[in-house]
Parts: sequence; structure tokens; C-alpha cells
Amino acid sequence: ALAECTSPVQVSVPGLDTLDMVDLGGSFNAHPKVCPLSGELIWCGYRIGSEGEGALDYGVWDCDGHEAHRAVIQLPHGVVVHDLAVTAHHTVFLDCPLLLSPEDALHGKAPV
Repeated sequence: ALAECTSPVQVSVPGLDTLDMVDLGGSFNAHPKVCPLSGELIWCGYRIGSEGEGALDYGVWDCDGHEAHRAVIQLPHGVVVHDLAVTAHHTVFLDCPLLLSPEDALHGKAPV
């Protein structure tokens, strides 16, 4: 089970009973991609710091569910990275102009 900016939840099949959170040490978005050639799961998630700075967690799991690659990409601003695209050789992140400000939200202003 997936949601934005949190850890995935492991569930049983076919009963869908909640088993456990998968601790990634970062965030995970709700739209990972599976490579049709390798079976790898490609995922990302975003984090926004208290000063408005951001980070993008990026990972690749092999077809057996083991971590093959992991990186944290520091960003100068907090941004909602809701999805990604995958080609044969690249992962593309969309740095859209939707910026979030936790500071504004704390002061009753619109956080976007």
C-alpha cells in the first residue's frame, strides 16, 4: 500500500492484512514504476525541510525486491515530485513550479 511522502506498507496477499511498514530511511511516493525489461522497481519520494529546502529520495530495487541503487538528491527548495518517468537509460524527475513553504503554513498562509 502506498501514499505520498511516507514509507510503503507491506500487506499480505490475498488477504491484504497489514504486515509492517518498509523502513527506507526516507520517503516514497505513490507512483513507482516497474521496468518491463528488467523487472526493477524505480521509485522516488520528496521531503521538505523546516526552512523550505527539499530533498528527493531515489531508489531502484531489483526484481527480487533488493536495493540495487539509492541516492538522496538535495534541492534548493521544497517541491512536490508526484511522479517520474523512466526510459531505457534514464530516470526523469519533473521539477514542477509547485513549491511548498512549511513556514507559510505555520503562519496561516497558503503553503503553496
